[in-house]
Amino acid sequence: MQTNVDPKKIAAYEATTFWVQGREGVDFALRLGQCSPELLDLYKETQTLSAVFITAYNPFGEVREASVNKEANRRLLAHLQDISAHVFPGHGGDPDQEWPPEPSFLALGMTEEAAHSAGLLFQQDAVLWAGEDGVPSLQLLR
Repeated sequence: MQTNVDPKKIAAYEATTFWVQGREGVDFALRLGQCSPELLDLYKETQTLSAVFITAYNPFGEVREASVNKEANRRLLAHLQDISAHVFPGHGGDPDQEWPPEPSFLALGMTEEAAHSAGLLFQQDAVLWAGEDGVPSLQLLR
């Protein structure tokens, strides 16, 4: 797939562990290409079959002030809650720590198209999307 996303940024996404604060405050990890038993458990509990992991921080990789990022993420949360009854906080951070961890959300029951639309609406380079197999994949958006 042809993309405008820098290959170094793609490599950082691929190396990142994405953390979700699940039910009762129990954190679990999402890793690209690896099935998440915890995500599959959430699917069962909520009778859903898909999920998106997304942030509104630093649109298109442009570092923004904390207050701007927080407001964007507040709007993202409201958007996700309009679409999904099951939204969980999380964060993803570059393992090389060139980027600080970015507060994010896992929203269940999101179609791949809805995940892409949300990512584009909040000007992200990519989102993580997982189907019924519970395996997150990197969805490049530009």
